[in-house]
Order: sequence, then structure tokens, then C-alpha cells
Amino acid sequence: MKKRDLMDFIDMVEQKAVNSVTERHNKIIIEAKEDLFEKNGYNERIKKIQRQVNTMQSEVQNLILDLHENTEINYPTGHYDLLYRLNEYTGKSNLKEKLSYTSKYNGGQIPLLINDKEKEIQGVKENYAKVRYVSQSKTCAKDVAEYLEAVGFDISSVRAGDDCVALAVKLDKSKLFVCGDNK
Repeated sequence: MKKRDLMDFIDMVEQKAVNSVTERHNKIIIEAKEDLFEKNGYNERIKKIQRQVNTMQSEVQNLILDLHENTEINYPTGHYDLLYRLNEYTGKSNLKEKLSYTSKYNGGQIPLLINDKEKEIQGVKENYAKVRYVSQSKTCAKDVAEYLEAVGFDISSVRAGDDCVALAVKLDKSKLFVCGDNK
């Protein structure tokens, strides 16, 4: 086991933690957006439009097939093709997802939820930066391994370690293992 292996391990566990925070908050944000659309009565209107878009897409697809079969008309296909543009909005709920994603949310709960997500991710990254800094300052892999185990990491996937030493930097351990996974 090399020090570089342990540094890569820290990067991997950090990415798992950031992904976990992101997924957890994204679920909450999506639910809040859904509630906001429902509360304002947009869901039924969007469903109606979605059905119309799906019908129109089928009609356009048939038209384009007919245009391609006509030897007198050379209808182009590609990015400017009407069917290509409509495909972005067809499906069971693509229109709603697009509207939800592209909308800007001013005031209310959603900006606060997004801010909470960003703060928690920043906290996770700051604490992993501290772990990385202390680990980099260690001279050998054994010292890094002891430090990581002292913090609470399970480095068995890299190498089983010995007993731990005391922490040198004050860490908020709740920001290290937010995904519930320390290996």
C-alpha cells in the first residue's frame, strides 16, 4: 500500500459523500417543485399539453415519412428537423421535466433547499480538504492509514491498519460520512 493509494481512497470516498448529499437533496428539491406545480394548478394543464405534443409528434413523424417517400421533395433531417425538435418534448412527462428544470425559482422554499444542498456539499468538501491536507503532511503510508482510521474511515479495501493515533485537526465527522459509507 502506498500513500498515493490512500490519497486516491480519500478522493473516492469524498465523491461518494458528495454524490450522496446531491442525490438526497435533489429528491427533496424535485418533490418541492412537484408540490409547487401542483399547488398552482399547472400539472393538469401540462398533462393536456403533453398529450397534444405526443399526438402532434406522431402526426409529424407520419408527415416526414411521406415527405421522404416523395421524390419531388427533398426534406432534410437533422437538428433543424421538426421531428427532431419535437422529440425533446415527447414522452410521458418530458414537457413537465423540461419546464421544471428550466424554470427559475424566486422566493419560496426551493431556493432555500438549493442553498441547503450547496452548503452541505461545501461542508463535505471542506472537511475532506482538511483530511487530505493532514494526510498529505504525513511522511509515509502507515501514518496516513493510522490517521484515516482515527478519523473513522474503514480502509480495509486499501489495507487493514493498526491501532489509531490522535487527530491533529478538528473535523466535523458528520460531514465526512454523509452517505453512510466510510469505505
